[in-house]
Order: sequence, then structure tokens, then C-alpha cells
Amino acid sequence: MQAYAIPATEPFATLSDVSEMHPYTVRESPRATRVRLRMSHSGDLEVVVPRGFDTRQVPGLVESQRDWIGRAARRIGRQRATLPPGHTAQLPDVVDLAALAESRSVEYRQNTAGRASVREQADGGLVVRGDTSDIELCRAALRRWLRRTATARLVPWLGSLAEEGGFTYQRTCVRMQRARWGSASTRGTISLNAKMLFFPPRLVEHVLLHELCHTVHPNHSKAFHELLRACDPDACRHARDLRTAWRFVPDWAEE
Repeated sequence: MQAYAIPATEPFATLSDVSEMHPYTVRESPRATRVRLRMSHSGDLEVVVPRGFDTRQVPGLVESQRDWIGRAARRIGRQRATLPPGHTAQLPDVVDLAALAESRSVEYRQNTAGRASVREQADGGLVVRGDTSDIELCRAALRRWLRRTATARLVPWLGSLAEEGGFTYQRTCVRMQRARWGSASTRGTISLNAKMLFFPPRLVEHVLLHELCHTVHPNHSKAFHELLRACDPDACRHARDLRTAWRFVPDWAEE
């Protein structure tokens, strides 16, 4: 995800023409201390503002960053042009879970239900039932299935690595975060991103070890990095690869 942080002292520009601006959404974050523009790997622009921020200032602020938005959009466009065709499909015919070395065929069956659900077949294939004409309903159902699968497979993987390395933590939760592949709280909760199921196993294991090391060092100090390298000798290379790991995640998996 490309990101641009706007300093608190950045002067607000006057909006000249809203219609010419890149479409965007605004999200209030209690953790934000300043306004940030984020462009996702699918080209969606999000403006993250601190709680209580006067959103009437957002259009002018976005206008003032027109050049950065244009550069980010062009860069992402070039990156997306290299993706395989199935990556950008609205709905998948096949779901490839690289982390598990599994491939699932997907079948869509229309019925009169007002929602959509996903069932696993005996052969491992997936069947989406419901209003299959509603693409977003089907995508949401597939994302729920992805999260269930990640809970069943990533959580034990984390537990196994913790046992091998002598790490302890309180609990694990699986989410569909926008910008983080994992996190560890000071209370001992490790959060994992279900979209890591699309990663190569080596990158998944790197993220899991990264978060486990945070149970010992809740920072990115020298001691943290030394511990991480002891657990993952290729940590530096894996960290670099994670910067473009979004390319493994198909569009349907993103909200």
C-alpha cells in the first residue's frame, strides 16, 4: 500500500474542481495523530483523519496532494498490469491458497435466498449458494470462508512455531486488516491477517515469527531484530518481499 503522510503544519489548499479529483473515502481513526492519504493496491484512495477532525477541510487537502495522487495511481497501474488475469476477476473460478499448497475450484449455484454462503465439498471444492447475481454478496461470503479457513490453519501454525521457539502469548484472532499482515498487543494478543493464505509459506512464517518476537520485545529495537534474525535468518529479505506482498492477494478478497 502506498502511503503519504501529511505534516500537521501542511497548509490546506483551496479546492478548484472536485469533479477532477481522484475518488476517495474518508475514515476516522482514533489512533491517527495526523491526516494521511493511503492508496490501496487496487487504486482506491482513502483519507484517514484523527477523531474529531473537521472533514470540511478534506477536499482542499486532497486537492493539495494532486501530484502525489497522480504519481501513486500511475505506479499502481503499472504494477497491476503485471498481475495474472485471474487476480483481477470480480469472482474467482479457482482459489489458490499458496500458503497451504491448496487449490479450490469454485462453483456458483443460484437460489432464492437473499444472501450468499460458501460450503466446502468432499473433494475440497467450494460451492457458493444464494443470490449469485450479486457480486458483492458472493465476494463477502468468500471472504467469510477465507477468514474461517485462516482461523483453522494459521492459528495452529502460530502455536506450533511458538512451542518450538519457547514463545508465549494469551490469544489469537484472525481479521481481514487493510494494511497490516499481523500485530501483537501488549496484552499478549496476536492478530493475523487471513489474506496471508495467498502468500508463499516462507512469508507467512516470517510474519508469524515477527509477531512472536514482539511478545518478547514490543518494539523494533536492535534486540527485537536480533531475535527475529535468530528465528528467521532470511528476515531482511522476507521483510523486503512483504512490501509488495499485496500482489499475491486477489481483488475479491479485498473489501
